[in-house]
Amino acid sequence: MANIYTFAPKYAEGQAMEQALFTILSSRWPQYDWRMATDREDMTRGIDFWMGNVGVQVKYDVRCAETGNFFIETIANENTGQKGGIHSSQATWVVYTDGKTGYVVKRTALLDAIRGEWLRIPRKAALNREGGKEWVSLGIPVTVKQFCNVLQPKVFCLSSDTASVP
Repeated sequence: MANIYTFAPKYAEGQAMEQALFTILSSRWPQYDWRMATDREDMTRGIDFWMGNVGVQVKYDVRCAETGNFFIETIANENTGQKGGIHSSQATWVVYTDGKTGYVVKRTALLDAIRGEWLRIPRKAALNREGGKEWVSLGIPVTVKQFCNVLQPKVFCLSSDTASVP
């Protein structure tokens, strides 16, 4: 398979980014009832934290700064056919981040783009390794410019107060 990228799952790094985004957003907009997802049920539903009764999922792409792309995972495991989390998530909002900037989009708009504008973008494979296991996930490499042009996200800098909440 050509163009296989190897990703080592960085669970702890992802959790740290979820906590950082939670802290930033909840301190900037304290009028909302922010709370971290703490039970397994929320996490299974793809919800990392809550803004009132609205679920929010965080996607931290550590390679985005290097590649200029967000990897939108559409198939979590090529062998089993398990769909990517964006399909099964019950979050209303998704925050994609490269670690410096946050891009807030409606999950339904993201799914529409996957089925529409981005349908013709060739899928890329990512080799995942964890605990002696390997599996291949498939996704769409979407440039940050394409992401913004199609989805028109709410954009905020992780270190400034100039953003607006959806």
